[in-house]
Amino acid sequence: MSARAAGQPMNEPAAGRSPTMHAAGRPLTMHAAGRPDVALFLPSLDAGGAERVMLDLADAFLELGVAAELVLASRRGPYLEDVPSELPVVDLGRSRVATSLLPLGAYLRRRRPRALLSTLEHANVAALAVRRVAPGIRAVIREANTVSRDLASGEVRSRVLLRLMRWTYPTADAVVAVSAGVARDLSERLHVPAGRLHVIENPVLTPRLRAGAREPLDHPWFGAGEPPVVLAAGRLTPQKGFATLLRAFARARSQLRAIRAALVSHPVHRSRLRTEICWSSSSWRATVSGRRFGRV
Repeated sequence: MSARAAGQPMNEPAAGRSPTMHAAGRPLTMHAAGRPDVALFLPSLDAGGAERVMLDLADAFLELGVAAELVLASRRGPYLEDVPSELPVVDLGRSRVATSLLPLGAYLRRRRPRALLSTLEHANVAALAVRRVAPGIRAVIREANTVSRDLASGEVRSRVLLRLMRWTYPTADAVVAVSAGVARDLSERLHVPAGRLHVIENPVLTPRLRAGAREPLDHPWFGAGEPPVVLAAGRLTPQKGFATLLRAFARARSQLRAIRAALVSHPVHRSRLRTEICWSSSSWRATVSGRRFGRV
């Protein structure tokens, strides 16, 4: 029998890294003996805004003395290096959210967090479906997208997901929408009761952001007398609108030569970003960056 199946803890983590436990094992942290106040459920820690928000919330919970645990369908992603050392990480050991339902249910029955907080549509559906096996746990989901547009492709996967959201979202104890527009869409499209909808904007002004803003900027583009720079940041997905920005920049560049563009993205998205800008690379130059600027 494997260590996971036998309920044995994983090996101790390297110094400075957050401890990890499997759903059937015992946590290796200060919160191991007590019931967690909140469990934060995510598919992984890929480089996305939702993942960053959940880590920022976990930081705030810990600062306030809230016993939190981070539950991942798969312990992977570049943001793992940003997990606070005192935050327990539960690895369900599944590559997909759809296959993490059983271990997530086992975790909820064993640890019984007072609240389960999730984000991203498929993770929200899983969390709301599974929490039925552990009555008494409050389920709070976060929604950052306008569902009527985000799932409007007509693809089979989108249609199935939308049906599942209509079935599960109204059962949440609370639904956090990041804007009034998202809340209105959830009410109209998914029939979430108004009394369970709460508009809470993303926690963007964090200590991490303020500390980063104080760091020196030594890139030559931002020196005295240099041309203006159009700066954009985010993942290269249609939702971010980079294609519109790049086309607008190309038009501006044809009329105003002294202008530059910098697109800031995590290194894991660079190849797609380069593909997006190559169509006009002969007429203007851009910089693609991860955590530091770098010329294409």
